[in-house]
Amino acid sequence: QNTLKGHQDRVWSLAWHPEGKFLASCSGDKSVRIWALKDEATQEYDTQFILEDAHSRTIRSVAWSPDGNLLATASFDATICIWLQKDDGFECVSTLEGHESEVKSVAWSNKGNFIASCSRDKTVWIWDQEDDFEFSCNTVLNGHTQDVKMVKWLPNSNILLSCGYDDVIKIWEQEDDDWECKGTLMGHDSTVWCIDSSKDGSLIVTSGDDCTVRLWKKFEGISSDNSSEYLCVKTLSGYHLRPIYSCSLNYDDTLLATGGGDDTICLFRIDIAGLSAESDNGEAVQLVTQIRKAHSTDVNSVAFHPSKNILVSGSDDNTVKVWTVNTCLLYTSPSPRDRQKSRMPSSA
Repeated sequence: QNTLKGHQDRVWSLAWHPEGKFLASCSGDKSVRIWALKDEATQEYDTQFILEDAHSRTIRSVAWSPDGNLLATASFDATICIWLQKDDGFECVSTLEGHESEVKSVAWSNKGNFIASCSRDKTVWIWDQEDDFEFSCNTVLNGHTQDVKMVKWLPNSNILLSCGYDDVIKIWEQEDDDWECKGTLMGHDSTVWCIDSSKDGSLIVTSGDDCTVRLWKKFEGISSDNSSEYLCVKTLSGYHLRPIYSCSLNYDDTLLATGGGDDTICLFRIDIAGLSAESDNGEAVQLVTQIRKAHSTDVNSVAFHPSKNILVSGSDDNTVKVWTVNTCLLYTSPSPRDRQKSRMPSSA
């Protein structure tokens, strides 16, 4: 692994450019760093650009548009900034205002025509992208009862997921001109911090303050109106000793990474086709490796590269780390004894 240094405060969130050529990181130092690959063999990255002076407080979330030309940043100053990539850097071309408190997450829809944002003010906003980098509020969603921590669009659809302090995941969908809550996933015992999904949207992964990761699989025609529904088919517990702040599926949905407040990163092998509603799915989800003290303090974000088994992590220790997955690990199942050892905290 390589360590990327430059931020002067904790690293909150990481986002790969859609083509994987840049990595964006945001921080409590009110800046975004754009990292570019310097050496393919060693996976060394250099700071290409620094985006600053647009936000007055911590930048909590960062997201690329689907075409990679725009970058959105969400801040504790209650605004979202839109940055346009130019030859010599990035320019802030729009500032979205409306939230009454800290903005915790921002996400682009798959076609790039919507931006979703969520806030400590308990709301989710959906913004329409218009011409000349102008954005307008399409709707405000008020389904959550507490601080909303993250928004995530399902691939190839206008279905939006949101989660937060009220321990649930909301599923929102547009019908005609209105947005409606189509479902609520309940199971976590505390704050839900992060959401990811498979590339076809058939699997949702969530991680929470209850130190668990939950896998929700879509099944057709099982609800009272014969529509599709997500069921929790696996709960991963005992792998992290403190809240799990982030989860990420790799490019082909065969690996799942998690990072948390115990300074640990876990890597699991996933077989989505093998996940069933009628079994404990022990063979479909297996721990591959566990990295104790991956950082010197909390791991806030993990994110897989869009086309390679390269993982990045961001931490309260102000650094970003780049991890190359050893492919030998992917084809070796740990023994029960190794699994037990891997769950034990490393000694000081």
